[in-house]
Amino acid sequence: MASASAPTHAQLEASLASYDSALLSKDPSGELLRLDKYLRTDLRDRMKTRRKVHGAAHLEKAELEDIMRWKLKRGKFRPTLMGLIAKNSPEAVEEQTRLVDSLIHCDGTGEKKAAQDKGTRRKEAMAAGCKLKGVGPATCSALLSLFSEGEEAFMSDESLLYAAGFKGSMKYNLKEWEWFVQKMQERKEKEGWESVATLERAAWAWAHRESDDGNDGEERKEGGVGKRKTKEASTDIEAKEAANKVKRRKKS
Repeated sequence: MASASAPTHAQLEASLASYDSALLSKDPSGELLRLDKYLRTDLRDRMKTRRKVHGAAHLEKAELEDIMRWKLKRGKFRPTLMGLIAKNSPEAVEEQTRLVDSLIHCDGTGEKKAAQDKGTRRKEAMAAGCKLKGVGPATCSALLSLFSEGEEAFMSDESLLYAAGFKGSMKYNLKEWEWFVQKMQERKEKEGWESVATLERAAWAWAHRESDDGNDGEERKEGGVGKRKTKEASTDIEAKEAANKVKRRKKS
């Protein structure tokens, strides 16, 4: 991931079109791209159906594992997280994720719940999701993004740095997430993004496209082609010197 200055609105908009190709560059097998499309289309539609039938949506354990698999392929790989997710019982996953969804959508079954503001319900939804093993604020933000249909953004490193403008050491804690939510919403409204989820994808694509086109490529070029050319030039000089020695011997 590039360590460049914060991108402009125009740069992010241009990068959004290369999101799918950036995913393929990150994972040439195509599995990351497949998971990404699945989470934003098929799984989201499945949540809508469950919400319509049961009053609130929920995740099955295998679906939570898919989200973690996507997160690890798209970002930093932390092998212990999949093991922690596996320790959750199917019942716990269903119960806690149903609570997350009901808080986000505020079904109005109680006056107190209906009166709560969105910010309070968002924090309670985060707390509910984080009760699952292996789920912290970053992973839970992906759950919120899924259940809110893009009204919440996944707190990726890329969106923290290049969309929200975070500076410093990342803690991935609740305080940092609350700051992230505020900054993403501010930038969405200021620049007219369709959603904070769209802004997140643009920042991710920009960061990874910059990595492909930036200094890393030049360093590879210098370390590969450049060295080869230097070696070829050195060989030519040695050959000329050897030829001159032969000529001198013949003259003598």
